[in-house]
Amino acid sequence: MDSRFLRRPPRSTFQPELRSSALPGTQRQALLQKHLWLWALLGLTAVRFLMAWIIPLSPEEAYHWNFARHLDWSYYDHPPMLGWAIALGRLFFGDTELGVRFVPLLFSTGTAALLARLAQRFYGEWAAAWTVFLLAVNPCVLVIGAWGFPDAPLLFFWSLTLGLVWRALEREQGAWWLGAGAALGAAMLSKYTAAFLVPSIFGYVIFSTRHRRWLATPWPYLGGVIALGVFMPVVYWNWTHDWASFRFQSTARFAAANDFKWRAGGVFLGEQWLAILPLTLPLGIVAFWQALRSWRTEDHFLLWLFLPMIGFFWMFGFTPSYHVLWALPAYLSLTVLMAGAVVGGQTMVARLYRDRIKWIGAAAACLLVVSVSHAAWVLPGISPLRETYGWDQIAARAKAEREILLATGASGASHGSGMASIASQTKRIEDRGSRIENRVSMLVSRSSILDPRLSPGPGVFYLAIGNRSYPCPSQLAFHLNAPEQVHGSSLFGIHNLQYQYWSHPKELLGQDAVVVLESGINDAWICGMLAQHFQSVEAAGELILPIGKLPIGRKRQVRYLFFRAHGYRGLQ
Repeated sequence: MDSRFLRRPPRSTFQPELRSSALPGTQRQALLQKHLWLWALLGLTAVRFLMAWIIPLSPEEAYHWNFARHLDWSYYDHPPMLGWAIALGRLFFGDTELGVRFVPLLFSTGTAALLARLAQRFYGEWAAAWTVFLLAVNPCVLVIGAWGFPDAPLLFFWSLTLGLVWRALEREQGAWWLGAGAALGAAMLSKYTAAFLVPSIFGYVIFSTRHRRWLATPWPYLGGVIALGVFMPVVYWNWTHDWASFRFQSTARFAAANDFKWRAGGVFLGEQWLAILPLTLPLGIVAFWQALRSWRTEDHFLLWLFLPMIGFFWMFGFTPSYHVLWALPAYLSLTVLMAGAVVGGQTMVARLYRDRIKWIGAAAACLLVVSVSHAAWVLPGISPLRETYGWDQIAARAKAEREILLATGASGASHGSGMASIASQTKRIEDRGSRIENRVSMLVSRSSILDPRLSPGPGVFYLAIGNRSYPCPSQLAFHLNAPEQVHGSSLFGIHNLQYQYWSHPKELLGQDAVVVLESGINDAWICGMLAQHFQSVEAAGELILPIGKLPIGRKRQVRYLFFRAHGYRGLQ
């Protein structure tokens, strides 16, 4: 991308569109420059597809792939849009990394296009190109907003809602409010934080002398009714599951935010800077300050789409319960404000970004190459991504152990002698048994979508347990392509996110299991739980995997233990 294109200010005069075939060379080049943001978007999309092909599936994406293999109206910790999107991607690319990421990649391209068009209407052609560039140097938008995370559809439908609401305001046509309501409902089907669109939009309309009249019309309220109608699948799922998801994402979150810590707030702000604005923080501050002082309705509109969400989660960031991605949609409107500030502003910061676009792009490219190389091959001296590597080997070993169990065919007491292999490990935790039982939550219930005719296999299933609740069963299920056969710690009665609805302990009574245990500080406790919930357990060895594919540097290792467990007893 030629940096001189991005340094030019937006044109102030209107020029009619002409067909490029009827133009001489210089005018044809000018027309191509006018649509530079489209070329930038195509380049960004190509980079994202390359990343999706190179980088292995994260544990979160494997967990969300399980959503697509257990289609439902909603899920315990997320609404259903991402699960539906991954299910659509599977139709084209199967159960592969690209199958998981294909539709989210389309969402990310749509997000950039919608925001570029909004910037084009607000600040001109060059602001549209700058918007695409600023999204490309936002790490979270570049990666999380384009892969198998609920943020991908959230950012798309959030941007679509912004565009449709502004079109209703700009054209003074009430029907656009209906489309905005449908987009808002789809955003809430993606992630609950989309609800912040409501106070943002109504806050702007209430305080806007130009657009306040819409409150006296039925159109915004009809849009709200449509949004609720689109959101009804989530309401239905919660109604049939004791409002579990609503309680988890509301009262449980607030209960966890039970302390105010300055250090937590500092960490949160640092993460926001490094994960979202690593190269653009000065420009973001300038754009925010200019919007506060501006009299333009466009600036006020974008400011209102930024302030409510960012204010709430910045305060929440000073508590123990927060996540760096929760406030991500708010930065979309700030990105458009930054694009407007850099093309039309005469501040020192705006001139610096215009004049140093090549250096900023080069720095972003270097960071991208290093990050992608580390995620794909693991660079020496940098901590690897958690629960991401070696799952092909782990799945192959687990499958071989299952074949052994199927070949022996014996279950129950005939394997009682195998208990001696873990007796020394379980003895250390026997005195803590009563306290463990008090902490165990019996939260297993039946999913409304899983076909009861599906069987986990002829008497043998997989039980994957790690240091976190969902990564190990999710990754094992993906790499085995056997989501109905893989279960997690919910078979012990332990809270395990959506797995507590996918696993049915009563249907597994008496069956054998291949146990895959991520070795860690809880090994002895897990062995005790195995002894409690199976008639007999025998050790089946271990698998030590070096993390990293590069032939240089010292590689970190991960260790997995395997057990053959006989005769599942159910919840105790």
